[in-house]
Amino acid sequence: MSLKIKIQLFIALFLPFIISIFLQFLPLTNTTGFEFSFILSLMFFISGGLIFLSKLKSKVKFIAVSLILVLPLIISLISNFFISDCPISIDALFYFVLSIPAFIVGYFSARIINNIQKKYCVITFLSLLIVFLLGSLFEFYIRPQVYFFNIVFGYLPGTIYDENISITPALIIYRISSLLLLYFVLKLSDSFRYKKPYNFIFILIAVSVIWLFYLKPIFGFSTSEEKIKSELTLELLTDHFKIYTDPNIAYDTTSLKNLHEFYYSVNKSNLNLKDEKVITSFIFKNNDQKKRLFGSANADVAKPWLNQIYLDESSFTNTLKHELLHIQAGEFGNPPFEVAAGLNPSLIEGLAVALENNFDNTEIDYVTNLALQNGYGEKISSLFKGISFFSSLPSTAYLLSGSFMKFLYNEYGVDKIKNLYSTGDFENTYGKQIDELEKEFLKFIDNKEFENNPETAKLYFGRQPLIKKKCPRFAARVENEAWKDFRNEDYKSSLEKFSFVHNSVGTYSSFNGIIWSKIRLTQYLKAYEIAVEKVPTFKNTSYFYNLNFRITELAVINNDSAYAADVIDSLLFWNSSVRYYNEAVINKLLLQEGTELFLNFFFAEANSKFEMLLNFKENDKYFPSFIPRLIDYAMTDREKQKQVAEVFKELNLSSDRENIYAAHKLSHYYFSINQLENALKYAEFAWNNNKAVEYQSIINENYSLITWAIDKEK
Repeated sequence: MSLKIKIQLFIALFLPFIISIFLQFLPLTNTTGFEFSFILSLMFFISGGLIFLSKLKSKVKFIAVSLILVLPLIISLISNFFISDCPISIDALFYFVLSIPAFIVGYFSARIINNIQKKYCVITFLSLLIVFLLGSLFEFYIRPQVYFFNIVFGYLPGTIYDENISITPALIIYRISSLLLLYFVLKLSDSFRYKKPYNFIFILIAVSVIWLFYLKPIFGFSTSEEKIKSELTLELLTDHFKIYTDPNIAYDTTSLKNLHEFYYSVNKSNLNLKDEKVITSFIFKNNDQKKRLFGSANADVAKPWLNQIYLDESSFTNTLKHELLHIQAGEFGNPPFEVAAGLNPSLIEGLAVALENNFDNTEIDYVTNLALQNGYGEKISSLFKGISFFSSLPSTAYLLSGSFMKFLYNEYGVDKIKNLYSTGDFENTYGKQIDELEKEFLKFIDNKEFENNPETAKLYFGRQPLIKKKCPRFAARVENEAWKDFRNEDYKSSLEKFSFVHNSVGTYSSFNGIIWSKIRLTQYLKAYEIAVEKVPTFKNTSYFYNLNFRITELAVINNDSAYAADVIDSLLFWNSSVRYYNEAVINKLLLQEGTELFLNFFFAEANSKFEMLLNFKENDKYFPSFIPRLIDYAMTDREKQKQVAEVFKELNLSSDRENIYAAHKLSHYYFSINQLENALKYAEFAWNNNKAVEYQSIINENYSLITWAIDKEK
C-alpha cells in the first residue's frame, strides 16, 4: 500500500471520528439529530470518495466502511445519553437520512470520476464537492427560497428562527431520487469508461441543468418565482412595487400599495438615496404556506440582490419597513449580495433596526435602555465581531446593534453610516475605535433618563437564544406534534407529548400545552395546582406573565376568585406592557361582573367573546383597553367591522397610555380598511395627546403615513 493510499485511508477513517468527538462539545451538535448529521454528511461524502479511490481489498474495505459509518453514531448516542441529557429520539434518524446517503454519494461520485479520468482523481473529487455545495449557493442566489435540498448534505432549512426541523416525506423522496439519478449517471459513465469523456461530460451537464432548473421545482425540491406567483395570484402594481399576495387578503389593497410606497419614500429620504428600484413583495397567506414555498415559517426576509422581500399576512405591517431597508441599502452595499461589508449581521440588521426605530410600538432606545439597566445587555464591540450576533438573544442583538447605529446616524450623519455599512471600518469612518464610540453611545442612552421597568425588561429579554436552549430541535418537533393532536381534539395524546417534553427539557411552551390539555380534559384542579407550583420556576423569565394569566383563569374555574383578583392586581401593578395591561383590565372587569360571565367568556368561541366585549362599551374609563382585542376580531370579518364602526363613533378617549394606544391601533385599523378620514382622526388624537416620549416617533410616523395617503388621493 503506497503512502498516498495510506494518507487517503487515514483521512477517510479518522476525519469523521475526530469531528464526531469535537461536535459533542458544541451546542446543538451534541445530540444525535439534525446538526450532528448535517456536519457528518460533509465528512462522509469525503470519506466515501476516498475509500473508493484507495482501491482497498473487499474485506478491508468492508471493515473500513463499517468503522466510518458506525463509530460516529455510537459516539453521538453515548454522548447524547450520558452527557447532553436530551432524550434519544426519532431525530437520530437524520443520521440515516442525511449522513449515510452522503457516504454513498461520495463513493458513487469517486467511481464516476475514476471512469472518465485516471489522473488527479482526488483533486477532481474535492472540486466536485465544492461544485455540489456551490450549487445550493447558486440556487439561493437566483431563486426566492432560503432552504436547500442538496445531494451532499440532504437538506438545510436556511434560517435559525424555525426550531422545528423534521424528517419529511419530501426529504426522503429527494434522498432516494437523487441517489437513483446519481446511480444512473454512474452506469452511464461505465459505458464511457474506455472512450473519450467529452460526450459523457456533455450529457452530464445536460442532466444537471435539467435536474436543477426543471425537475427540482416540479417535484418541490426548489421554489421558482413562478411557483410562488401561481399561488399568490393577486398582483398589485405601483411605481416601485410588484406585490403578490392572496386574493382574500383582509388588508385593503389600496392601503397595501400605499403602505409600501410610503415606507419606500421614507427610507429613500432617510438614507439620501438616488437609485429608483422596482421591488417585488411576496406576502404569503400564512406561516405554513411561507414555510412550504419559501423555507421559513417565522422569519420575514429580504434578498437585496433580487430586489425581493418575503412576508406573511400576520406580520407584514410590523416588518415591511425593516425588509425594505435591507433592499434599499443595497444601493451602497457590497456585491454579490448587496449587503454590508463582510456580510456582518450587526451592520446589516443594525441599520434596518435603526431606521425602522420600532420595537413593539416603542422606540428602540427605550427598550435598549431597559436591557442595559436590567442586566440583559451585551458588549457592543463584541456584537459587531464574528458570530456573536447569532449567539445572543435575537431581541438583544437586533436592538443593541440597531440603537447603536441609530446613535451613529443621528450623531455623525447619513454619509458616514453608509460608508460604515460599505466598509465595516469604524476607525476610518469615524476616526475612532468602536470601543470609544460604544462609550459615547452608552453615555447618550444614560442621559435619556428613560423610566425603568424591570418587568418590561424581563418580558422582552427573559429568554434564551437557540444555541443555549436545551434540546431545542427535539422540543420543537414533539411540541409541534402535540399541538396537532390538540387541534384534532386528541387531548390525551397532546398531554402525553407535552408532558414528555416538559419532563425532558422543561420548556414553558410544553408546560403551557400541559395546562391547556388538562383544561380540555376537565382536569381543572390538577391544572391549577401545577400552574401555581411552577411560578418560582418561571418567575425570572418572559413567560411569567402568561403563566399568571393561566393561573387567573384556573383560579376562577376552581372557585378561588379572591386569588384570581389578587393575581390580576399584580399583573396590573407589574405593567409589563400595554398589551398585557389591557388584557389584565379585561380580566378584571369580567371578574367584577361575576364568575359566571368570566367563565362564559373563557370557554366561549371567538364570535361570542366579541359580543361579550362589546357589552362594556358604556364603560368610558376602561373600554379603550378592549379596543385592540375588538380590532383583532374585526379585521377578517365584515359584519364585525360594521358593529365596531357604530361603537367606535361614540368613543371618548383621554390622554393616558391605554387611550393613546387605543387611538393608535384604531388609526392603523381604519388605514387597513382604507377609511382615511377616521384613520386621520385617531392619528391626530394620538399625535396631539401623547405624553410618553418612548411612543412619540412611532405616533409621528403613523400620522405622516395617513396624511401622505390622503394627499396622494387628492
